[in-house]
Amino acid sequence: MRKLFIPVTIGAVLSLAATLFSGSHETHLMVRVFVFLAACFPLVASWRQIEGHQKVVLSITAVLYNPILLIQLGSGLAWITAGVVILIYFGKQVLGSNNQKESEGDET
Repeated sequence: MRKLFIPVTIGAVLSLAATLFSGSHETHLMVRVFVFLAACFPLVASWRQIEGHQKVVLSITAVLYNPILLIQLGSGLAWITAGVVILIYFGKQVLGSNNQKESEGDET
């Protein structure tokens, strides 16, 4: 399950990099497309295995980063905050899933 969240985590890092290093408009658009697809893939591919809160966060991420109806947050600080929140949430999902598997293996 944790493999599904790795692209979203990478997308959050790319989003932060594009915002912090003042990338071109095309760079920001490509990052939006990547994060949007990375958030949509787990929703479509593994809807039944994903928990409710993960569906909500993935959906919000997909809406926020959608490349069709561009949502403007108003400032770089808002995009940095969104990137950090997404990075922390999905980073914990990726790392937490690994730790849960190890603890479940110890119980059996």
